[in-house]
Amino acid sequence: NLMKRAENVVHAKISHIEWRDDCLVFTFAKSKSNQRGEEHLGPWHVYANPEKPHLCLFLAFGMYAFCNPHILKGGGVALFEGTTAKSVYARYMARFNNVVNKELVRDLRTLGYEPGDLASHSARKGVATWVCSGCTVSPPIAAVCLRAGWALGGVKDRYLFREG
Repeated sequence: NLMKRAENVVHAKISHIEWRDDCLVFTFAKSKSNQRGEEHLGPWHVYANPEKPHLCLFLAFGMYAFCNPHILKGGGVALFEGTTAKSVYARYMARFNNVVNKELVRDLRTLGYEPGDLASHSARKGVATWVCSGCTVSPPIAAVCLRAGWALGGVKDRYLFREG
């Protein structure tokens, strides 16, 4: 997972992605803390997950490209239709919430949430939490914060908690 803000991903183009060895490499020039792109962090390497296809970006990207072949023309073609992060993410969240409302609303409420509680930040925070607690050999918190584009400080204290 890229762990990027919706504002960064919405402007992604196929030219921002390249194959390198056994991974996809994403390059984003701008971030919330680097609006001009002078102090570029990255690139972000993403690997296949053949053991868990529901988590595999390669499979998801392949399916997306198959359904949206115009994105493969290269150059300035945006990966996602829409002009703002809010409009793009709202369209995908509406599809997600439709599935949740039809099939998963009871499970979501059992966890103490309502369908409207989920947003783009939920996905980023959820991924960071999963990476930090998904196994006994999690990456260092500094690496997770860098991957998510977070400063080490306020965000760490607000969003990353130890269970128990």
